[in-house]
Amino acid sequence: MSATCCWWLLLVADWCWHRSWQPGRNRFCSPAVWSPISASTSVFSDAVGTTSTPGRVHSPRPTEVEIGAILFDVDETLYDRERAQRLVLERLPAALPELLGQVDFDTLWQAWQLSDRQTSDHKYTVADIRTSRNVRSAAFLRALGLSEDDTEVVTDFYLKTYPTVSAPISGAAEVVTACARRLPVGVVSNSYPDVQYGKLETLGLRHHFHCIVLSEEYGGPRKPAAEIFLRGCELLGVPPAATLYVGDSFANDVIGARGAGLIPCWYNPQGQQVPVGEMAAAFQLTEMRQLLELL
Repeated sequence: MSATCCWWLLLVADWCWHRSWQPGRNRFCSPAVWSPISASTSVFSDAVGTTSTPGRVHSPRPTEVEIGAILFDVDETLYDRERAQRLVLERLPAALPELLGQVDFDTLWQAWQLSDRQTSDHKYTVADIRTSRNVRSAAFLRALGLSEDDTEVVTDFYLKTYPTVSAPISGAAEVVTACARRLPVGVVSNSYPDVQYGKLETLGLRHHFHCIVLSEEYGGPRKPAAEIFLRGCELLGVPPAATLYVGDSFANDVIGARGAGLIPCWYNPQGQQVPVGEMAAAFQLTEMRQLLELL
């Protein structure tokens, strides 16, 4: 056999070795190789200041990334929080007719949005969850010009109803189920446990997750701090560099995941522009089902 022939055989063998799953390298390593080069719908975007094109999976890097696990955000990634809260408010007048029976929905929604913004800092710990909920309920009643005496009643209704409202992001259940068949999957979320576990149960997804890390439960800083992402990786037993993080917030999810050494995947259904001066996510999705194209 000629030297040239041997050289070509070695080259092909090396290529095949790198393209195949190597179980000895990582106990959670998957045979799935995420390759924007081979995906028929993939495109390459600039590293900074890009927008996404509907119907396409975007990647700024023409390189292969071997994924060992996937972590998901919840609100506005798997669960449509805004739609769920609107559904809760639609039920509120009938549940509390003496208090809110005469208030129209638009007024309720505006007051709720205001109270939600006023209490979005999550300054309360897990030990003070009830206090946090009551602060928002009181702000809601104030925005409506009503007495705060019914704060507890509003809080009780919210805590009872909100986690039971079915408001999945389109394709979320299909995607999580498919990913869980191939890889360890988990949740890293800025949220309180009093409603987040219930929401995952309502979605029918909780049993798929190997870990669920909630900011107000695990005791560390919230996203975009690196610690909460690294806690998820630790519980899955997969290095950050082999963990994909899927979330809708560029500031919390893309920047946070990248800063912790994970591979950021931006769920960006509105086609928002990458903030000026920021590096694009490794992948962008305009529809959640596009994640399946990469498996």
